[in-house]
Amino acid sequence: MDLAMILTRARAGLALLFLTAGFSQLSAATPGGEQTFDELQIGTKTYRNVTVTTKNSNYVFVVHSAGMANLKVADLPPEVLVKLGYPDPRQQQKIETNAPPSWAKGPLEKLDTPQVKELKAQLLRNLGPDPEARLREFTKTLTPTIIFGALGGLLVLHLVWSFCCMLICQKAGGEPGLLVWLPLFQSIPLLRAAQMSGWWFLVLFIPVLNLIPILMWPFKIANARGKNVLVAILLLLPLTNLLAFLYLAFSNGGPKEKSHRRSENMVLETI
Repeated sequence: MDLAMILTRARAGLALLFLTAGFSQLSAATPGGEQTFDELQIGTKTYRNVTVTTKNSNYVFVVHSAGMANLKVADLPPEVLVKLGYPDPRQQQKIETNAPPSWAKGPLEKLDTPQVKELKAQLLRNLGPDPEARLREFTKTLTPTIIFGALGGLLVLHLVWSFCCMLICQKAGGEPGLLVWLPLFQSIPLLRAAQMSGWWFLVLFIPVLNLIPILMWPFKIANARGKNVLVAILLLLPLTNLLAFLYLAFSNGGPKEKSHRRSENMVLETI
């Protein structure tokens, strides 16, 4: 026998021996024994009489009716992965979707203190089990009668307030005109009644600077109505400003300058 033929047969025998040992180790490495499938669909390929011999984190080695194949774990359907003992990718995707973003995990974990938990619990108790249902119930109670009633009440309050502004202007010796009935522009006749320029109306919209006309007007209008400084101070205080405003509107008395002029005219007529 030729030496080359002997070496060739020896190599073939060793290869067969190693292949047999490899299959034995692969079968032994599969936990729970071999798993079989009558038919396995992977993408566009269909494998029949499939036997799983081994598996790891990336690949699954199978033997089927047409031979052998090495399949990627990422290509296997979710139900096959679950049957083979891998984690369900659908469940993992659901967990990742519901989880907060990575940039928010640190701050959220820091905010998860007992005080924050107590505040959340108190908020849930106040809102009830279904806040949206309570909101829907509240909107159902807003009937057209209630809405138009509220709008009518606001209109009446506006008319009463405008009427008081008109009285103050008239008793201070000024003519309010139609501006006194407009919600925003009624400040102009009130400024003029206090003998202040109407241009102060524009200053009212400038932060910080608007404090100047706001502080000046009570003293000016009190003087124009012939009232003392106490009325001006009451106009500045939050709890008494409304009562002082009504007092200026409905109390008697006119501007000091006009009353002084009338007394002078009476003296001249007497002479």
